[in-house]
Amino acid sequence: MEKENTMQEGTQTLETPEGGKENERLKQLLREDGELQRQFDRMVSRSLATARGKWERERDAEIQQAALIRDAEREAALEGREAALVRRELRAEALSQLSQRGLPVELADCLRYDDPLAAETSLAQVEKAFRAQVDRAVEKRLRGSAPKGAAQAAYTAQMRSALGLK
Repeated sequence: MEKENTMQEGTQTLETPEGGKENERLKQLLREDGELQRQFDRMVSRSLATARGKWERERDAEIQQAALIRDAEREAALEGREAALVRRELRAEALSQLSQRGLPVELADCLRYDDPLAAETSLAQVEKAFRAQVDRAVEKRLRGSAPKGAAQAAYTAQMRSALGLK
């Protein structure tokens, strides 16, 4: 069991483990010699002042670091909100453009909204692809199949006679 002895000289307190012969000798010297006690007190005071200064600098550095982190987080959140606002504005403009160009507004989900140039480029690409697909579908339907029924029989008869077949 380790107890601590406390010796008080003026306002200074010296705590030491019980039974330390060197510590007892130091205590005795400090009690007997007032000048030595004053020197000891000055050294301890300087050490404490140095340590206190170091602690305060570290605390100030931590406070500044926390403020920088907090500012960076706020800036990131602000940039995120700003980017979301820009995307909403570009989407609204794209919906308007799709309607003006006679395209389905559902195509808005296929567009990029990173910046105005990307939105316009993707709109032009989607419009081109959509119109090409519509053209292909129209051509396919117009081609259709050969006429059937009476018209088919007349057509076949004309072809046979033209070729000299019965």
